Amino acid sequence: MGIVGGVLAGAFIGIFLRGDERLGSYPSRPRRLVRIGHLSALVLGLTNLLFALSYPMLHLGPESARIASWGLLLALATMPLCCFLAAWRSSLSMLLPVPVVAVVTGVAAIILGSRL
Repeated sequence: MGIVGGVLAGAFIGIFLRGDERLGSYPSRPRRLVRIGHLSALVLGLTNLLFALSYPMLHLGPESARIASWGLLLALATMPLCCFLAAWRSSLSMLLPVPVVAVVTGVAAIILGSRL
C-alpha cells in the first residue's frame, strides 16, 4: 500500500502541482516537504516489504519482531501524512518527531533483537 500510495502521490504532484504558483518555487519548504512525503511512502513501503521478506533470516525474538513491525508500520502511516500536514501548515511541523521515533524504534528493534 505504501508503494502504491507513493506512486499515486507522485503522479498527483507531477500532474496537479506544477509551476511556482502552487507550493512556491522548487526549493520552497512546502514543496520540499511534499516531495519528501511522497518519497517516504515509497521508501518506507519498500522497507516494510524487505523486512517482511527478510524476517526469517533475522532470527528475531517474538517481542523484537512485534516492536519492529509496529514501528515500521507506524512510520509508513505517519511520515507521509506528517510531511503533507507540515507543508500545508508550518505549525504542524511539531508532528514530525512521531514518525522519526517510529522509524528509530523499528530499526533499533531489528538491530538489538537480531540473534545472528
